[in-house]
Amino acid sequence: MRGRFLARVAVAWTGDPAEAEPLLAPLRAAAPVEFDTVAELDYRGVDEIYQDPQDPIPARESCALLREPTPAAVDTLLRQAGPDAGRDHPLLMVEPRHMGGAPAEPAAVEDAVCARDAAFLLESVGVLAGPEAAAAVEAATAALYTG
Repeated sequence: MRGRFLARVAVAWTGDPAEAEPLLAPLRAAAPVEFDTVAELDYRGVDEIYQDPQDPIPARESCALLREPTPAAVDTLLRQAGPDAGRDHPLLMVEPRHMGGAPAEPAAVEDAVCARDAAFLLESVGVLAGPEAAAAVEAATAALYTG
C-alpha cells in the first residue's frame, strides 16, 4: 500500500445480511478491491469496522462536521488529500464518514448532542514522527480544514 493512493469504504449495516449484498455490489464493482473486510459482526466487533489502531500512537487527529458536501468542499478535499496531493503528503488518513440514521433523529429528551443535521464527519490523522513531521501535519491539517 505504501506510496499508493487508496480509497477505503467502511460499511455498517444493521439489517438482514442478505439485504446488504445488493447494496454492496455497486461499491465492489466501482474499482478494484484490495481488501474486502465486510463480515457479519456482533456488537462487540463494532471497533473492527474502521480498523483504527488499538494502541496509542503519536498522532494528530482532527474532525469537522459538514452539513452538506458542496462542490467546493469536495474540490478542497481532493486537492488537499486526493491523488494529486503527492506521495509525501503528511496526513496518513483523510476520511469523510457519512452521518445520518438514528443519531440524526431528534432526541426524545433534551440532550447535549449538537449538529444532528451534519451529513458527514471529516476526519484526518497524521503521525507525529518528530518535529518536522509534526509541523508538516499541522500545516496539512490547517489547509484541509480551512480550504
